[in-house]
Amino acid sequence: MAVSGGKLLSDARQGIEDHLQMVVSFLGLMGWVMMVVGGIGLASTMSVAVLERQREIGVLRAIGASGRSVLGMVQLEGLVMALLGWLLSLPLSVPVSVVLGEAFGRVMFTVPTSLAPEPASALRWLAAVVVVSVVACAWPARQAMRMPVGRALQYE
Repeated sequence: MAVSGGKLLSDARQGIEDHLQMVVSFLGLMGWVMMVVGGIGLASTMSVAVLERQREIGVLRAIGASGRSVLGMVQLEGLVMALLGWLLSLPLSVPVSVVLGEAFGRVMFTVPTSLAPEPASALRWLAAVVVVSVVACAWPARQAMRMPVGRALQYE
């Protein structure tokens, strides 16, 4: 029997990886877009929280709280919300990974999937979440820190 052609297994694997690289890049880009949109949402939420708590901030400042402590309070609240979102996303990533893995298996070809988040990736996203939280809360925290005590106490 004559051999019509040959292909190394490593070449076949490289072909599969090249096909999937575009999908992986797109999903990674969508993750970053979601991170930016989440940061904008967090900034908006914290701005409203500062606006609604002007009187509380005024009372804190009137009894001697420094601007830095008010700034820290707003930053900490934003960071806690961001960390809770990150913690919630970890267990939700497993079923999403299963669904995507099965979809790629049906549409393209069998792709081995990992059902557990990689610790290094989870920690990189944690670092990104912390940075986005600090940046998103910077403006509302600065506004709270610079709020005059008299104006804050007059707010209704």
